Amino acid sequence: MILAGDVGGTKCNLALFTEKRGTLTPVFRQRFASKEFAQFERIVKEFSRQAAEHLGKERIIAAGFGIAGPVINGSVRATNLPWIVDTASLIKELNVPHVVLLNDLGATGHSIEHLPPEDFCVLNPGKPEPGGTRALLAAGTGLGQSILVWDGGRYRVVPSEGGHSDFAPHTEQQIELLRFMRRRYPQVSWELILSGRGFRTLHEFLAPKVTHATFEDPDADPAPEITRRGLDKSCRVCSDTLDLWTAIYGAEAGNLALKVLPFSTPSRTSGNSKASSAISPSPSSSTNPPRSSEPPTKP
Repeated sequence: MILAGDVGGTKCNLALFTEKRGTLTPVFRQRFASKEFAQFERIVKEFSRQAAEHLGKERIIAAGFGIAGPVINGSVRATNLPWIVDTASLIKELNVPHVVLLNDLGATGHSIEHLPPEDFCVLNPGKPEPGGTRALLAAGTGLGQSILVWDGGRYRVVPSEGGHSDFAPHTEQQIELLRFMRRRYPQVSWELILSGRGFRTLHEFLAPKVTHATFEDPDADPAPEITRRGLDKSCRVCSDTLDLWTAIYGAEAGNLALKVLPFSTPSRTSGNSKASSAISPSPSSSTNPPRSSEPPTKP
């Protein structure tokens, strides 16, 4: 069997798969709250205990984990967690000879070709260029970015930490937002806004005197409440927060597109996708652009 994991600052999703003729079938999966564990190895140990009955006489032959942060020489310091994860420790813990660590958006980039058409929502229909460069943007606990480049045979994933680059406002309101945030942070990155924590920051910027129950609990995440109230229109400030967040998300998506020139289906995925998808255009599924494994045509 194969063990795969998506390791984020809020949650870790681990799953066992069987593999037959290149097709993966999930056997057992579990979700863990990241901050409840001092080390990632402890999550792996707990998952192994829970998964033992599903393994039967089989054993794990390989494992791969996508982790938020740059992977250097088989080791990664998690971006939003006090963890250092390395392949040597995981090989020892799992007793598995082959363990791979990937940047989380790099791992997501590898998955795009395996997604069925119904997993895509087209925001702006267009005609993709076969073999063209692709860009990937994902807001969750942080803001991940990656680039997919065609090498003549398949797409190669280039990880990025572009979410930590400087926020660039483009309206008077966003200039005021930058001033507001500079009073809190020495460097204002896109990730400080385009992530789960950014919802409360924007809400406080728009209406500092308006609060909600989750604001009073230091262990609570206000993003789901702000999203819910914004979508059901029960709080005007929450609705305005979602509008501003989505406008800034679109601006950074445009910035990434200019840098990468993704003429083949740029993609947005998000831990906050319920908010961003609900406010985005909802085109017919018949406009899904085709995906192609063919190399780009020569001019």
